[in-house]
Amino acid sequence: MDEKNYLCSIIGSGLSINDLNNLGKSLYCEQKLKSQKNHIEVLQEALQLARDQANQEIGRRDEEIAELRMKLGPSSPRPSCDTCERKDCTGLDLCGRCVLYIGGQLSLVPHYRQVIEGCGGRFIHHDGGKEDQKAKLDKMLCRADAVICPVNCVSHDACLRAKRLCKHRAKQFIALRSPGVSALARGLKLVVVG
Repeated sequence: MDEKNYLCSIIGSGLSINDLNNLGKSLYCEQKLKSQKNHIEVLQEALQLARDQANQEIGRRDEEIAELRMKLGPSSPRPSCDTCERKDCTGLDLCGRCVLYIGGQLSLVPHYRQVIEGCGGRFIHHDGGKEDQKAKLDKMLCRADAVICPVNCVSHDACLRAKRLCKHRAKQFIALRSPGVSALARGLKLVVVG
């Protein structure tokens, strides 16, 4: 039944003016809600497209960086632990390996980045399923040489998915007991050894 016939049937039903006004307001609100839902869907699609494009751009830039590193040849050696004067030095060299950190505490992400990059690695982060999507995890895992996951600060689904994908793709998977920076440093020792 279309709106015109519906309204005619209501008018013929003997409803009061107040009832008709309330019905009109209700129909208006339903139409407004439907319009807003459609607008939200359009915005979500645009956001996903922007995220996908950003991930593609990150991938392209990572490839460019890798090509440039190959052209430049081996980097200058890092100072030995005997001569290193940095207080935050872990003594580890990741040799340009890309480390995907899944989950953790969002407030510590800059510190995770600092530790990994300070050890000569490349850092990428997936929040473990809070906002980032599963498909994004798969793409990020393809770029990573090793995956680190604090098991108490990530969704179980994201952790198990990453572990399964690492096994399938023969990538190093390191589960941490906590999301702290010191736990990350201990985990990085396994990346260097592995």
